[in-house]
Amino acid sequence: MIGFVGLSHLGIISGVAAASKGFEVLAYDSRASLISELKNGRLPLVETGLEAALKETTPRLRFSSDLKDLEACSLVYFSIDIRTDEANQSDLSDLTQLIQAALLHLKPGTTLVILSQVTPGFTRTFLETTLSKKLKLFYQVETLIFGQAWERATKPERIIVGALDPNSELPEEYLRFLKKFDCPVLKMRYESAELAKISINLCLVASLSVANTLSEICESIGADWSEIVPALRMDKRIGQHSYLNPGLGIAGGNLERDLVTVKNLSSIYGAEAGIASAFLANSTYRRDWVLRVLHEKLFSRCPKAVVAVWGLAYKPGTNSIKNSPALALIQSLPQVSFQVYDPQSTLPKDAFSNSSQMKTALQAGFTEFFFTDNTLTGDKSYISQLCHRMIEEDICYKTKNVLAMTRVDAVDPSLLALLAESGFTGLGFGVETAGKVQELGKGIAQQQHISATKAAFSAARQYGIEPTAFLMVGSPIDTEETLSATLEFCKEGISQGWLAKGFATISKFIPVPGSIYYYWPEKFGIRKLTRENFANAWFFCGSPVTATRYLSVERIAWWHDKLRQELQCETIPQFELMG
Repeated sequence: MIGFVGLSHLGIISGVAAASKGFEVLAYDSRASLISELKNGRLPLVETGLEAALKETTPRLRFSSDLKDLEACSLVYFSIDIRTDEANQSDLSDLTQLIQAALLHLKPGTTLVILSQVTPGFTRTFLETTLSKKLKLFYQVETLIFGQAWERATKPERIIVGALDPNSELPEEYLRFLKKFDCPVLKMRYESAELAKISINLCLVASLSVANTLSEICESIGADWSEIVPALRMDKRIGQHSYLNPGLGIAGGNLERDLVTVKNLSSIYGAEAGIASAFLANSTYRRDWVLRVLHEKLFSRCPKAVVAVWGLAYKPGTNSIKNSPALALIQSLPQVSFQVYDPQSTLPKDAFSNSSQMKTALQAGFTEFFFTDNTLTGDKSYISQLCHRMIEEDICYKTKNVLAMTRVDAVDPSLLALLAESGFTGLGFGVETAGKVQELGKGIAQQQHISATKAAFSAARQYGIEPTAFLMVGSPIDTEETLSATLEFCKEGISQGWLAKGFATISKFIPVPGSIYYYWPEKFGIRKLTRENFANAWFFCGSPVTATRYLSVERIAWWHDKLRQELQCETIPQFELMG
């Protein structure tokens, strides 16, 4: 049996493709809701041919949210799509945690294959620092294309495999699987395979950038790019399948990520990366072509025009909107009204829904609103856009109280001024002691150190926003010492005047279903009772249901009551700490 761990776009398509070749497949993901949808034949993505293939392969395809089921697999692929941030930097933490969690359930001799795209050097480093010598590790290059992914998954031109020793034979079960695709298998060292994927994408970027630049010149001199393209395709050095259709820059996330990776590697090893920077700059320029035309042809004559957008996906044949030019256009014009249509894609659920939800709630008579943590600790450009919409749509004049949770590093004076203008009346800051924060890691320590907390409270009050301290008891790193220090820190804040008595909220830590703390509590030192108790506590807001390596259930409850009484805290029965 072949296992596929991580069911995003890459994992779902690769798992179904393996089943289509006649293999028994176990497809794992921690999200029970996704597994339920897939078992019922409902796909979270759009790819030509995939829905029919899923129905056809159902007898050989098993979906599971239990890692223990991987024990039956002799070959396991890690197939999660790698997240990228706003700067197109790869975040490999999800992949690392997924592999580490799966390792606990694999039998000796299992062959592991990383299919997710990683930064060059990742596979060898992971092998040397984490992996048991009883397991064999390979890196396989994926070359799926959104909109054509099913065809490329089942009919690849070649398969590229990175190995510790490229001169050695591949394990029998792995080689038997690869032979089913009836294409050349190119073996090479780990780093070569990792860089091969990036090399392929940069060659594609080069073709796209050339086409975009020359097609614009054609417009200026009276030439027609469509007349030139056939001549290029007939040149053997360029070829029939070259990317020569001009467009709005590069999008989708994968090509941009690889350009950023090349820039990072060049910086580390002293290479020159001007070409990668030039490609990125060219892409941004081309992406904004529509914006320039709208300002020149439309807004100069009709400033309040309503703009129709036909299609949100970054290209035809997919529902992916990662780095979509259409979405970038909408976000760059927050003052403009848009009518948007796409038969398959939708805006991110939080893109413009908050202001529209507030308007609906106001019409129903609600005047007080509370934004949870992910709203005000995310993209600052989105927060700014939300505030402007609240002002422009007169929402700020109709509300009584608008409260939000955030971190001390997520706000600055300019943002606080905008929050106040748009009607925010209170902010709840997470408050920790320096000692406790240090245990959480350097990044959070920098974000939540004591001086930053004091400064955030002071700054909020300057703009008429009442700050509130948010405290949580029973997290995996809580100890008697850190909780005692937190209490003393808050008392000091009250005595110094930057924290008002009673202006604090306290909750107990509960591993919410769906989080890494819920599925792998032992990894974080959480002494679970039963998962049923976790769920009951979550939905019915009961007493603490976890102990940690440092605190018993009774001590967590005791500290919760002590903090509440001494600081006159309000109580929130549960806290959603997502993994």
